[in-house]
Amino acid sequence: MNHQVSQFLKNPIIGGLLSALLFSLLSKIIGDFAVPFALIPFLTAALFTLTIKDRIILSLAPISLVIAFLGPVSAFSFATMIIAPGLLLTTLYQQTQRNGDGTEQPFPLARLVGSLSIYAFFLVLLTLVIWMGADIQGKAYQMIMAQFDLLHVPEKPSETQIQLDRVKSFLTQIWPLMPGIYTSVFMLFFTLGVSLTQKSFSRRKLTLPREKLCLSNLYLSWFFWKVVAGLGVLTALAFFFGSFTLFTILTNITLPLITLFFLQGLTIVITYAKNQKNPKMFLVISYGIMVLIGWIIIIVILAGLLEPWLDLRSRMNQKIEKE
Repeated sequence: MNHQVSQFLKNPIIGGLLSALLFSLLSKIIGDFAVPFALIPFLTAALFTLTIKDRIILSLAPISLVIAFLGPVSAFSFATMIIAPGLLLTTLYQQTQRNGDGTEQPFPLARLVGSLSIYAFFLVLLTLVIWMGADIQGKAYQMIMAQFDLLHVPEKPSETQIQLDRVKSFLTQIWPLMPGIYTSVFMLFFTLGVSLTQKSFSRRKLTLPREKLCLSNLYLSWFFWKVVAGLGVLTALAFFFGSFTLFTILTNITLPLITLFFLQGLTIVITYAKNQKNPKMFLVISYGIMVLIGWIIIIVILAGLLEPWLDLRSRMNQKIEKE
């Protein structure tokens, strides 16, 4: 039965359409949270779809379905969050790298992350051009603020009204940064989707083309520290000289990079969880705390930024080995 299901999902048309169907149905209920689940059938099919013809089918079939169900805007999200990065990942995932002694090894995780980061960079630029160039930023902002105005009660402000005003003020502040936030959310959802896909392979007892991609093995290149430092200086100068447009563009570009350091910070949490009696429960509680107490995310990002100097993972791994 598992073999029949596996062969079924390996078909590029079936895998692509199932991905589009999941995305179309779930996005109406949970929005972009549908991305990780829609990635599972797409990545499964893409791993076994090697010819250019099949990959074109795998791309065009689901896009057509999403356009029919949800329209071109949602199709853009589907293409940028699932199809393009999914094809890039599965292509690099199956490649090998030749060592100096002539032997071959799987494509390194660091280079894989680097390639996807370059994709994220172009994605945030594309989103910025559409967001600012087509004035979607202003039109969408006016539409959302109009909805808040409908909820406004011109009497003595209630606690609910005060909370609504706070949300309105918060949205006003972060609205120019939506392209960067969109790309950062994509990176988190894509990481989750890859993890869920690998788990689905394990449950169906399928063999991956190479060993699993483990987040705990992620070590970012020094290149990312240099880029963040450079962008930080430029952003600070733009703010100091009052160039709001340049400040907004640079901040949007920086946000996905910060997300990378958040992911590296999570690797420390995952490594620490391995030393607990119930690692899965520890991780569920940890993620829940991050959602409920947002400022803890800042600590995780700082841990990821300082990891080369703190070397917390190596210390934890040494402790695990001793025990």
